Amino acid sequence: MPSRSTAPAGPHQDRGSFQETVLTPTVFIGATPVQPIYSGLAPGSLGLYQVNVQVPAGLAPGIELLLMSVDGAHSNQVNIEVQ
Repeated sequence: MPSRSTAPAGPHQDRGSFQETVLTPTVFIGATPVQPIYSGLAPGSLGLYQVNVQVPAGLAPGIELLLMSVDGAHSNQVNIEVQ
């Protein structure tokens, strides 16, 4: 179903009250692939996307690189602290 949102955003689809991305990003924490729990428009913000992931059990505490890729386009790498 096409979205009725007036937000200047990329391709997304309505899922209840959420507007999820059509393409699911690939997320890596260090060398570990992580499946997103949610990828879509951030509720209450126009044109702002959010991607929720759960840090996998067993990942050692410390600084890890996070990288996201969608349809061949890669994000900048950012450091996250795993606790």
